[in-house]
Amino acid sequence: MSASELDQEPRNPGDEINDPKMPLMEHLGELRKRVIIVVAAIAILFIVGWPFSGEIMNVVERPMLRFTKPTFDTLMAPFMSHMKATFYAALFLTFPLALTQLWLFVKPALYKREKQLVWPFLVFSYPLFVGGGSFFYFVVFPVAVEYLITFDPKLVPSLRIDDFLSFTVSMFFIFG
Repeated sequence: MSASELDQEPRNPGDEINDPKMPLMEHLGELRKRVIIVVAAIAILFIVGWPFSGEIMNVVERPMLRFTKPTFDTLMAPFMSHMKATFYAALFLTFPLALTQLWLFVKPALYKREKQLVWPFLVFSYPLFVGGGSFFYFVVFPVAVEYLITFDPKLVPSLRIDDFLSFTVSMFFIFG
């Protein structure tokens, strides 16, 4: 079948895109708007969360404290660890907004049936992400930390806080 024959094929009435077509520059403007909303939300939550960075770090450090006290080897490491932890918390909390903005950007280009198929993904993705992250933090993380720290009892742990934070966040997002 040629491309012109495909264009002339009748479509199902439910398979129509009802939204008007947009030129490329309007699409880019819409994408810019959506990205600005998400970045602004992350920035606002970062600013609001900064006074609580100590509590955020306590949550991250809790499994480590049974075995050793966190250390640092550069002057900026404690400050940057608090910055990173607060940023990751803001990123985590804006995840539903980011998904919503992605949906609002893509939605006009989808057929009615495709729009219906996306809803379960949007509704269940954040709870499943939180569930996977919670499973990691409450079940896997304490066991993994204990196993890794006590793997060789001849060695004394001296865990750098920035490495531990990076490990924690990467594993949290992997499990999420």
